[in-house]
Amino acid sequence: MAKPNYIKSSGAALYADEHQLKRVNSFSADASFTDEDILELANAGVAETIDDIDTVSVTVDCHEFGSTDNMANSVNFFQTGDNNEHYITDDSFDNAQVDFILQVTSGTNTNALMASYWYGGAWLSGYSASYSVDGTATESFTFEGEHKRIFMNAYRDTKVVSGTRTASTTATIYGANLQTGYTPRILTVNGEVKADVKNSGTITFTDASANTTVTATTDGSTAVSFAVGDRVRVVYVKNTAASFASLTSTPSGLGALRKGMIDIYLFNGTSGNVERTLRLQSLNYDIDLSRTEADQLGYKRTYARSLDRPINITVTAEALLDDLEMFAKVANAESTFDTMALNEIDIDDFTNDTKLIIKLYKSEVTHSAANLLKTIVIDDLSVSSDAFSVDAGGLNTVTLNFSAKHCIISGSSTSPFLG
Repeated sequence: MAKPNYIKSSGAALYADEHQLKRVNSFSADASFTDEDILELANAGVAETIDDIDTVSVTVDCHEFGSTDNMANSVNFFQTGDNNEHYITDDSFDNAQVDFILQVTSGTNTNALMASYWYGGAWLSGYSASYSVDGTATESFTFEGEHKRIFMNAYRDTKVVSGTRTASTTATIYGANLQTGYTPRILTVNGEVKADVKNSGTITFTDASANTTVTATTDGSTAVSFAVGDRVRVVYVKNTAASFASLTSTPSGLGALRKGMIDIYLFNGTSGNVERTLRLQSLNYDIDLSRTEADQLGYKRTYARSLDRPINITVTAEALLDDLEMFAKVANAESTFDTMALNEIDIDDFTNDTKLIIKLYKSEVTHSAANLLKTIVIDDLSVSSDAFSVDAGGLNTVTLNFSAKHCIISGSSTSPFLG
């Protein structure tokens, strides 16, 4: 087989479960392999080299274009299409785990698939978003897992499909008939591999009208059982490989949000005025979703990753220093400031109930309800640091850092793919 010359970005398609992710700017997956040498007295060599658990770290960087769909895929929501109507809270992060498929094609034959990379059981470990006057808005997702497999040649067109338990040893994949023309390879339950055809397991697709029934065994005889609420995934091969799934350009849709599409409100959540914060140069927020691995005797791999709570959210806001109104807001002294009666602010006056609201619009001019795409709310912010900078020849800035524990990310019914 002739070797491809290269793979370029337009020849790589990323899927989270069944859904192809939009506006992905970069994808990286770093696998780490760790071995442990077992030593003993009276032996100058190694008694055994043990293969410890492999780890796979995944990062997905995206342009922020006002959609909640990429986040919904990351937190394990079932969804269809690009509806942008999701309501995500910090409670949604507990079981945030997905399978990734990266399909690639040669730069010299962009229609033919070359390989599919499977990154299974990837748990969401962090999320961040950034807005700045100097560029477009971005968002970034990080994941941690233990599985990576490359499918090629006859298996080059590999996908993942999700289903739910319908009986003790039966799961159903709704809206997909996979009995003919498809070969199942791996079955996972809540991210844990339960049946692997490569390792003597069996997986069977049975037609059920427009849906597909799934049964499996771990070793050819022991049936895989399912519990109520289980998320069942099947990694399967399309026997006749399809062409590479290129995304089409959408001139009437949004590629990324700019500064004129972003309204930010930073105010006292108890008694402050909900008004747009002026002179902001940038705002970033980061949600730390660190997890603790859950292991058990008799099983090689981690069976779950428990979210460490309380979660930690950090917010950084940088603004041009003008009339000190931002300080008055975080000190809950806005009303006194507005009447010009506020004569001093001490850092001891900063409160722990500052509220942040971010509203993202599809228009740089008209910020109406009809143009609202997404809203982010972070409550009960407390100031963790404040930095003041005066430079010769530049504009004076102030940077406030906040910490919080709770957030809400909600999408409207307005799609960023519409003109």
